Amino acid sequence: MDVIAKKVNVEEIMAEIRKEIEDKGYRSENISFSDIPFCAGRFEDNIGYLHENYSVPAYRPLGSGGKFGALNNIRKKILRKLVKFYIEPIVEDQNENNKLMTACLNDLFYDLEAMRRKVKSLEDDIKKLKESK
Repeated sequence: MDVIAKKVNVEEIMAEIRKEIEDKGYRSENISFSDIPFCAGRFEDNIGYLHENYSVPAYRPLGSGGKFGALNNIRKKILRKLVKFYIEPIVEDQNENNKLMTACLNDLFYDLEAMRRKVKSLEDDIKKLKESK
């Protein structure tokens, strides 16, 4: 920990950040949440996709396999039976992880939407207060 701390000069980094902010002309009154790009619709669509597809099958359907299709399918079926004890628990664990991650992202989305509504309400209140002065 000390070795890393000696190599990192926080003051130097902050000076660089301050210079970049000054060079770009950013002012605290110029920045608002609306300046941050975010597409809620796409995020919601992706969460919907996760809800529908978080469960991954342990095995996919066997294809025709071309010229030696029947032989390849027999070979694949034998291999599947041999590795079933190993593959299925891994897939079950992954599906459970996917399910929990989907639930967490869903919670984050709803929290984000609530915060966006709250920020909008507060911005409206600030605007009304400024106008009433």
